[in-house]
Amino acid sequence: MSRGIQLRPEMGTEVVRHLSQFAQLPQTGILAGQAVASAVDDLWGRKGTGVYNDLDIFRRVSPSWDVKKDRANNTADRRTMGYMRNGQDGYGAMSQMVELVEGYAIQSVNRQGMLNFVNCTLSQGLKDIGLTATRVIGSFDLNCVRVGVDLATGKLIWDRHFERFLASRQIEIAMVHTPWHTFLRLCKKLDELQGVYADMDAAATICAGVTESRYLSEMVQDKNLSVQFGKKHHELAEKYASRWAPYFELDSRTLLKTHSGWVDVLRKPDWMRSAGPGSEVTLWTMRPKGAIDGSIQKRFDRIGQAVVMIGPRVVYGERLRKKPSASAKWTSVQEALGRQRRSPLQEHGNILGDCFVDGQALPEVAVRVNKFVTDHGRLAGMMLGLTLAEQHATIDRIKRVAKRFDGDGSIGVIETLGCAQDLESEEGLTDLITLVKAKESLPLGVTPLTLPALPKGLEQFEVRELLTPWELREEGAAMGHCVGGYASAIRSGRSRILRVRGSKTDKRTWSTVEIARESSRGAPPSKHGGSLSRWTVVQHKGRFNDPPSRENEALLRYLLAASRRSRVANWALTVGITTVAFGVAAKTTAGIRALAGWVLSCVGRISRVTGEWSASWKKELEVARADRQILRRLVEGNLLEAKAEE
Repeated sequence: MSRGIQLRPEMGTEVVRHLSQFAQLPQTGILAGQAVASAVDDLWGRKGTGVYNDLDIFRRVSPSWDVKKDRANNTADRRTMGYMRNGQDGYGAMSQMVELVEGYAIQSVNRQGMLNFVNCTLSQGLKDIGLTATRVIGSFDLNCVRVGVDLATGKLIWDRHFERFLASRQIEIAMVHTPWHTFLRLCKKLDELQGVYADMDAAATICAGVTESRYLSEMVQDKNLSVQFGKKHHELAEKYASRWAPYFELDSRTLLKTHSGWVDVLRKPDWMRSAGPGSEVTLWTMRPKGAIDGSIQKRFDRIGQAVVMIGPRVVYGERLRKKPSASAKWTSVQEALGRQRRSPLQEHGNILGDCFVDGQALPEVAVRVNKFVTDHGRLAGMMLGLTLAEQHATIDRIKRVAKRFDGDGSIGVIETLGCAQDLESEEGLTDLITLVKAKESLPLGVTPLTLPALPKGLEQFEVRELLTPWELREEGAAMGHCVGGYASAIRSGRSRILRVRGSKTDKRTWSTVEIARESSRGAPPSKHGGSLSRWTVVQHKGRFNDPPSRENEALLRYLLAASRRSRVANWALTVGITTVAFGVAAKTTAGIRALAGWVLSCVGRISRVTGEWSASWKKELEVARADRQILRRLVEGNLLEAKAEE
C-alpha cells in the first residue's frame, strides 16, 4: 500500500464493488479483514498485490444459533476495555482501575464459497447498540487488517492501528486475546503480503509477556485469553517453524471428552474409557525459551487483564528511540499535576514510560486532560494505552461529536456504553450515539401527567416530565446523579421524573424530582397519567444530589397543592397569585400583602366548606405561608426585572 493513501468513509462503496467480483455480498453485516485491506491496496495503492483467501462477513445471530457446547477448541471471546473501578486503594493498582468487559463472542463460522460468515452473539450491554464495524475491527489482533465496511451504509471504517500500518508498512500486534494464534498469523502475513516487515523480537516479547502474566489463570478462566491452538494453527506452526523457533518451544497435550467435560488423557483413571472415535483432541501451546525483560513484565502484571490490549503498546513504546528530553518532560508534567495521588494520568505514565509524553505533551495539556478524565472517570480506563497527546486529541474528538448532538447525554452514552474502540474516530462515536439515541428517544409507554400551569410572573421556571430514556440520560449527565437509570421504574409505572429549571444558566436553580403514585388497597403501580393529585414526592435533588433550592421546593409544593385542591380552591389560589403579580406591576405594594392574605384566606374558607380542614392542614398552612413569601419574592423580582429591561 502506498503511503499516500488518504482513507475516507465513502471509499467503502468502491471496496464493495471491487469485492463483489468474488461473490455476491449480502446487504447487511460487517465485511472486514484482509480482503478489505487488499481491496484498498489494489484500488489506491499497489495494484495487483491483494490477497483474497476469503471474504469475512461478521453478522449478529441469536444465542441459540448453532451453539458449540465443546469448549476445548474454542478461542477467547472478544472483549473491550471497560470502566474504572474506584477501589479503596484508589488508582494505586491499574488492575483495579480497568477491566475487560464482554463484547461479542464468535458462535460459529459458516463457509459458502468465498463468503465466510462469522456468526456473533452480543453481550447484554451491546444488545441495544448492535454489532458495529468499529467494534468488529477493534477486536482484530494485527494492525494490517483493522479495516472494514458496514454493508448497510457502505462506509469504510478503520482505526489508528491501520493508519499506522499504511504509514510504515510494519505489521504490529494490536490485541493479544490469542497470543500463539496471533504470532503464527503474523508469520503468515509476512509470507503473503508484499513489502511488509515486522519486529519479531517485539512480537515474541508481547506474546510471551502475556502468557507469563500474573493474571494468566484469571484471563483463561474468564475467556479473555486462549493459550492453546488446534490442528489448523499447528499446520502453520510447522510451516513457519524457522520464525518462532528462536523464541519458543512447541508443547502438546491430548484431551478426552467425557460426560463431565474434557480430561487430560495422561491424567485419566484406568477405568475411564473413550466415548468412541472423535472423542479425543490434541491441542498445542508454546513455551518461551527465556524470561522477558523484568521491567516490562512488572508493567504487564500491573495492568491486570487489560494487558491483552495495552501490552503491545507498552512493548512497542519501549522500542522507540527516546529523546534525551523525555524524562525531563515527564517530570514537568508530573509537577503540573501536583503529584496528585488519585490522578489517572500518573498511572498512565507509569505504564507507558517516557513514550507517554511523546508529541504535544505540555504541562497545561496534562492539566486539561486530567480534569476531563477525573470528571468522566470511566473514560480514563478506555484511554489507557494512549499517549498524553493522543488523549488530548481524543477528548477534543469527544467534545466535537457531543456538541453536534447538543446534549450532555452524549458524553454519558460514550462513558457508559462506549469502549476504547469507539474513541478511535468521530465516525465510531457518531454511530454509537446515533444508535443509542434512536432507541432511547422512543417513549417509555406511559401517559404523561397533567401539570398545573405556572402563575404569571414565574414563567422563567420550567417544569417538565421526562418520558424517554434519552431525556433521563441527559438529565443525569447535566445533574451529576443517577436518574439516567430510572427508565425501568417509569416503564413499570412505579415512578415519574420531573425536571425543574429556574434559569437556563444558573445551575443552582436546577433540580430533579422523583414522584410515586399513592396506591390504595395495594393497587399495582399505574402507567396512566392524570393530575398530580395522587402522587407524592419520593426525592427532590439538586446537582450532584445536593439539596434543591428553597425556591424549587416551594414551587414543587405549590404544584402539588394546586393539583390536590378543589377546582374552586385551585382557581382562587391561581387567581390570587396572578393578582399579586398585577399588583407588583402597578407598584401597589400594600395591595400585594392584602391580596396574598386574601389568597390564603380563600383557600382556608374553601377547604373548611368542603370538609378538608384538619390538624395536618394547619401545618400545611404554615408551609404555605413560607412558600407564599418565597413565591412572592420571585414574582416581584421577575416582574420588576422585566419592567426595568423595558
